[in-house]
Amino acid sequence: MRRAAVDRGAAPLPAHRGIMAYEGRGVSKKYSWYSLPQGCDMVFFPGCAFSGTRMDTTLALYDALKKLTPTLGMVLDCCCKPSHDLGREVYFDAMFGEMKDWLARQGVASVLVVCPNCFKVFKQYGAPLTVTSVYDWLAEKGVPAASPDMGRIVTIHDPCVLRNEPSILDAVRKLATGQGYAVEEMPHSREKTVCCGEGGTVGAVAPHFSAAWRAVRKKE
Repeated sequence: MRRAAVDRGAAPLPAHRGIMAYEGRGVSKKYSWYSLPQGCDMVFFPGCAFSGTRMDTTLALYDALKKLTPTLGMVLDCCCKPSHDLGREVYFDAMFGEMKDWLARQGVASVLVVCPNCFKVFKQYGAPLTVTSVYDWLAEKGVPAASPDMGRIVTIHDPCVLRNEPSILDAVRKLATGQGYAVEEMPHSREKTVCCGEGGTVGAVAPHFSAAWRAVRKKE
């Protein structure tokens, strides 16, 4: 329906300008960066939100990953899922296709992602590249030593785009308990997780609808 609305010129809506501007900055020369060391066949793709809000953690994570895979590259760019979800099919195919084809030509075979949405995009559209969640990777390879926070109770919000990815959901819990946390599950978790309210930029068009889902999750 969204693709059809774009095709007939009825969308994107004026309320979508904010997310489109955000995505535009993410793919711009000012905000994107590629580092592929010699022999690189895997890149770390942290995603725009994680790297933009947790810069120190992004760099620390990259340093830790490089100790496990010295030839690991790093790509700061946007997967363009906002455009995908708004029905901007032509733009999404052009932008994401250009990026993944360029990486493949440089000899990159796999992508290590942090963001659940990036995982979804690369899994569905990233061939011939393969994609792995950093949570799966760390749960298998081990994490840097840290002082465990023994017994502190936490709960985990499972993103709806990962509800059918049990290995990632298990890995997140394994990492949390490995650091000494006690995980208490919400009534809706894993494959029954509920929306956080942000899907498809609904909040920009119908904030009351988005807020209702957010309230459900906050209460749990």
